[in-house]
Amino acid sequence: MKYGIRIIGLDITNYTVDSTISLDNLTKPRGTLNIRASVNAKAPEKELAVKVMIQFYLDDPQDEKSQPMLIGSVDTLTEFLIDDWDNLIKRQGNLYLVDNELKSELIRIAYDSTRGLVRQRGENHLIGKIVLPVFDPNEISPASKE
Repeated sequence: MKYGIRIIGLDITNYTVDSTISLDNLTKPRGTLNIRASVNAKAPEKELAVKVMIQFYLDDPQDEKSQPMLIGSVDTLTEFLIDDWDNLIKRQGNLYLVDNELKSELIRIAYDSTRGLVRQRGENHLIGKIVLPVFDPNEISPASKE
């Protein structure tokens, strides 16, 4: 890896599932995902924290015009220690600027880790049966600051 980064923390910070919905009655379930991510600096510790937020929606096969139903959401927090902080992170006033390439790499790692966590944690739930796609981290929507 071209960056000196290490994962120092990986947690599920939110896991919500609508347990009243089952895939048993659906022959070809269809749905959508809303995936967002944010990268925040923890300057004194020389860490970057990546929050990945995923919302799972299921389409109603009986009514194509209806809005998809929210069936669950998962938020994860992946914390990275940045070995070369001074060269990789630039400070501009009170803001810390993260290089876009580094940001994409951190989001990719955090999202891939989230995929595994969702699969494992959701083993007995509906969202655990949904395979999260693999794609370019630049396609993940940025989350608003919280």
